[in-house]
Amino acid sequence: MNDHPTKNTIKATGYFNAKGANIAPFNSESVKVENVIYLVIEGSTSGIPHDGRTFWLNMHLDTPPGEYKFPGDGKIRHVQYQDIIQMVSAQSGTFNVNLDHDTKRYRITFNLYFGPRLGNIEGDIDVSV
Repeated sequence: MNDHPTKNTIKATGYFNAKGANIAPFNSESVKVENVIYLVIEGSTSGIPHDGRTFWLNMHLDTPPGEYKFPGDGKIRHVQYQDIIQMVSAQSGTFNVNLDHDTKRYRITFNLYFGPRLGNIEGDIDVSV
């Protein structure tokens, strides 16, 4: 997903929240979803990526419900966090997923390690398109 919505990007209802010892609480003001080849969920605190804080989660659309390790299961391709300092990718952790394609409601929780500067971040996503 880029800075501007594409024909495949949908403004979603719901939330993308996160917390960690080394980040201020993250409560999205804007959530977008792209679900063409992969499921991409973007949560932003300002509504405009790169002008505030943004999370991106990119995973396979066919991920069945359950708990997974990251990396290893290959279901989540990447999770990134952008703040005023830099963009950081998750390195390891776990996530739980429930993708309901019939109702287009996507619920995901994660506990991921983002390196020594950010440490562990817990996320909670519940969006509908």
